[in-house]
Amino acid sequence: MLIQLSIQRLIFFCGLILLASINATAAVITAQEPITVNLGSGANVSYLVFNESTLSPAPIIYAWRYNGETNSSGFPWSGTDLLEGVIKESASTSYALGYTTGAYGLIATFSIGSNSSTTDPLSSPVWAYWIMGGSAHVPWGDNSDFSFNPSPLSWVVSPANYDTRWLQNGSYDGWTLSPFSYTGAAGDTSYYTDVNGIVQPVTFGTYSGEAPLPIPEPSSLALLSLVAGGMFLYLRWGGGKRL
Repeated sequence: MLIQLSIQRLIFFCGLILLASINATAAVITAQEPITVNLGSGANVSYLVFNESTLSPAPIIYAWRYNGETNSSGFPWSGTDLLEGVIKESASTSYALGYTTGAYGLIATFSIGSNSSTTDPLSSPVWAYWIMGGSAHVPWGDNSDFSFNPSPLSWVVSPANYDTRWLQNGSYDGWTLSPFSYTGAAGDTSYYTDVNGIVQPVTFGTYSGEAPLPIPEPSSLALLSLVAGGMFLYLRWGGGKRL
C-alpha cells in the first residue's frame, strides 16, 4: 500500500514538474491585455503583433496608419512596408522596434525597446510569420505560384514572405516564436485556397506553436457592439415578449 502511494505521488509530482516546464517555455502570452502603440497617419490601419514573453510581459500591437492601396512605388502595401513603417515611426518611443536577419535572410532577432529575442532561423524554435486579412502572393507553391486571400478573422501561418504579403485596411501581421520541424512528412505541407477557389499545397515545414492572439478586426468589433446595443435597446424598451 505504501509503495503504491509512493508511486502515485511520484507520478503526481512528475506531472507538476512537466506542467511547470511547459508553462515556463510557452512563448505566447495569454494572461495580459495587449498594449497598442499607434503610429503613422492615414485613413487605413494595419496591425503588427508581437506576442513573445522575452520581448515584453504583454503582447504588443503596433497600429500603423497609411493612405491608399499602393505605396509610393505603385505596388500594393506589403508586410515589408508595415515592418519598415513601424520601425521608422516607433524609433523615438519606448517601444522602438528592430530586427536582424540570419541565414537565407530569415529573421533571427526582434527587439522592442531594450528587450531582444534571438533564435537560430535554421534550428527550433523559429520566428513564425502569421497573417489575418489582406492577401498574399506565393511564388513557390508546390504546383505553381498563386494568390491567397486569408480569412479575415483567423490567423494562418503565411504561405509567403513579408515582401509579397499584401495589406488591406484592418489586416494583421503577427510574429511568435514557434517550435519548428521539417521532415518531409505529410504534416509539413499546408493547404491554402487561392482566389480561384483551388486548393494549393505549400510544403514549408511544421510550426506547432500557438497563433499570436485571438483578435477580431475592428470592423467586426464595431458590428458586435452595434448588435449588442441593438439587442439591449430591444429588450430594454419592450420589444421583447414579456412573460
